[in-house]
Amino acid sequence: MKPMYFAWLLCTFSICLGAFAAEPVELRLWPGKAPGSENWTVPESITNRGGSRVATNVSDPTLTVYLPEAVKPNGAALVVRRWS
Repeated sequence: MKPMYFAWLLCTFSICLGAFAAEPVELRLWPGKAPGSENWTVPESITNRGGSRVATNVSDPTLTVYLPEAVKPNGAALVVRRWS
């Protein structure tokens, strides 16, 4: 199974399960470190480049799902990338 398809499937499944959750849900994209980064020793870093924040050396990527209140669904969706 291709990694991006797996990530999409996991995200969709988690959103369906947590449809009534008010708290954000953080989804790990892989069960361990991302493929190819298992032996990395360099820490993750975030820098500003040209007015944008850039994350490098990410070995444990996640997606955070923020759902609307269950009484106000409108069918819209938004994907926001955010690094803390």
